[in-house]
Amino acid sequence: MSRSRRKINIPVKSRCAIVVEGETELWYVNMIKRNNRNLGLAISPSMIVKKSIDEQIKHIKKLAEIYDQVFWIVDLDVIMNESLLQARHDNKPITKLRAFTQHCEDELDNVQIIINHPCIEYWFLVHYQNTSPHFTNCDEAGIRLKRHLPEYEKTEKFFTNPRNDIYMRMLDTLPNAISYSESLGEFDIDNPRRGLTQMHRLINGLKLLD
Repeated sequence: MSRSRRKINIPVKSRCAIVVEGETELWYVNMIKRNNRNLGLAISPSMIVKKSIDEQIKHIKKLAEIYDQVFWIVDLDVIMNESLLQARHDNKPITKLRAFTQHCEDELDNVQIIINHPCIEYWFLVHYQNTSPHFTNCDEAGIRLKRHLPEYEKTEKFFTNPRNDIYMRMLDTLPNAISYSESLGEFDIDNPRRGLTQMHRLINGLKLLD
């Protein structure tokens, strides 16, 4: 008589791609991954280097066909600077980004676009203060951040230090950062001078505090 086999249910990992434009974001995402290995997420950070907005959107669409979740972290200062160089309004990168954001809301429900204005340093800043000032560039945001984190450096060594990496340095203030980030709402193209971070979408999407 053959022995019946019991079916063993093995949990399937959620496959998640996180797309970034620069090294700073990549270092931060890698620290999230390193410090949350128990999540069962197959996080695959991907970096886009000097690609047009059309190429970036095409890349995101391809990833959406492969991964359960796709998070695209956008530093808006880069997009805004590119938009200033475009002559025709309807061809500006910022206009295309807004159109693709609406497309994702309507049809690509596994894609989340995360905007930082001007850059991810704004996300780090709201770990320490509730603020929405306008920074004309990322350096200004970094200077303000150093008031709270004097040792801050935009280097891989600082971000990935095994004894005190960037994610662990700010873990205690992460709930405050999420709360304030949520309160800032959506990016308003008609009010581009307002600081903004939507990194709460990544933290909540990965269920880091559940």
